[in-house]
Amino acid sequence: MVKRDFAANPDIDVDAPRSKRRKDTQSEAPADEDNEMPEAGASSDQEQESGVAENGPAMSPEEVREEGHKVLQVLKDAVDKDGRSLSYDFLRLPSKRQFPDYYLVIKRPIALDDIKTQLDNYAYPSLEAVRQDFEQCFKNAKKYNMRESVIWKDAKALQKIANKEIEKIVRRRTDDDDADGEAGSDKEGGRKKEKGVNINRLMKNRLQKLTSKTDVNGRLIAADFMDLPSKKKWAVYYKIIKRPICIEDIFKRIKRKEYPTIPDFISDVDLVFANAMQFNEEHSPIWEDAVELKVYFHQLMTDLPAKYNMNGAGDADPTASPEVASNKILLKLPHHQAAVHAQGGTDEGLQNTDTAGGTVRLRVPAL
Repeated sequence: MVKRDFAANPDIDVDAPRSKRRKDTQSEAPADEDNEMPEAGASSDQEQESGVAENGPAMSPEEVREEGHKVLQVLKDAVDKDGRSLSYDFLRLPSKRQFPDYYLVIKRPIALDDIKTQLDNYAYPSLEAVRQDFEQCFKNAKKYNMRESVIWKDAKALQKIANKEIEKIVRRRTDDDDADGEAGSDKEGGRKKEKGVNINRLMKNRLQKLTSKTDVNGRLIAADFMDLPSKKKWAVYYKIIKRPICIEDIFKRIKRKEYPTIPDFISDVDLVFANAMQFNEEHSPIWEDAVELKVYFHQLMTDLPAKYNMNGAGDADPTASPEVASNKILLKLPHHQAAVHAQGGTDEGLQNTDTAGGTVRLRVPAL
C-alpha cells in the first residue's frame, strides 16, 4: 500500500525507522491477513473489525461525505508518541515501476487519497462502505509488509483508530434518532402527548432511501440531483427554472423542521425532478434519471401510516409537466339567469351555461 524499499535488498533492517519490506514468504506463514494469529492478551483484527455495526443509522450521501471526511482527518492527524505521522505512507499508492510485485500481491489497491476522492464524489452509499475501504487500505499494508515492521504496526494502529471513530459516529447518530423518536412522548400542557410517528424522521428516512438507489452498475442515480448547478457555468438554468431546489436543500429543511406536513415535503421532492425534466432534453440520461427517481420516490411514499396517506398522489404521471392541469374555471352566478331574463336579453358571451344551477364554465388561456 505504501512506498517500500526493494524486497531484493538483503541489507534492510526490518526494525529500523520507516522500514518498508515485503513479507518473507519462505520464513513466514502465507501472506493472508485473515489467517494472522492474534497477539497474546489482545483481540484479533477480525474482532476489532466487528466492533462497528454492519448496518448503522441511515445517512444521506452528504452526511456520509461529511462524516467520512471527519474520520479521514483524524487518521491524517494521527501521530505516535514521538510526533511521527502514522498516515504519511498511506496517502498514495506505491509506484508501479518501483514496486510491480505489490500489484501482483494486492488485488484491490486503495490509498487514503483515493478514499478522499470517492467521498468528494458522493460515491459511498453508507458509512459502512467508507469503513470497508479504510479496512481494505490497512489490510493491504499488513498483507504486503512484514509482521511487526513499522508500517505493519502503523497500519494496525490506524485501523483501530478508524474503527473507533466510526463507532463514535454510529453511536451518536443512533442516540439522536432515538431522541427524535421519543420526542413525541414529552408532556405538553400537563397531558402526555401521543408518541405516534415522527414525521421529520419519516421524511429523512424516505429521502435517504431515495438517494441510496443505484443502477445495475452501482451508480448512485441521485448524485446529479444532490446539489444545484454552478451559477457561473449554468447561468441559463437560473433564467429558465423559477424555483431552483436540490436534494441537499430538502435535507437541510428537514433538519430545521421546516416541513409542517408530508405533502409539503413531497411537493419539494417532486419539484427537484420537475426542474430537471424541464431544463434537460426529453429522454436524455438525466431526464430518464429524474423520471426513474420520481417513480421510485412515490413508491417509497405509498407505505406511509394512514394519517399521512398521500391520497393517490403516487398515481400521478411521472413525466407530467408541473404546469396547471386544466385551463377551465367554474363560476357560480346564482342571480345571473334572473338578471338576463329580466332585461329581456340573451347571454351570448357565455357558453355551457347551466340554467338550473346558475353556473358558467369559461375557457381561459393557459398560464
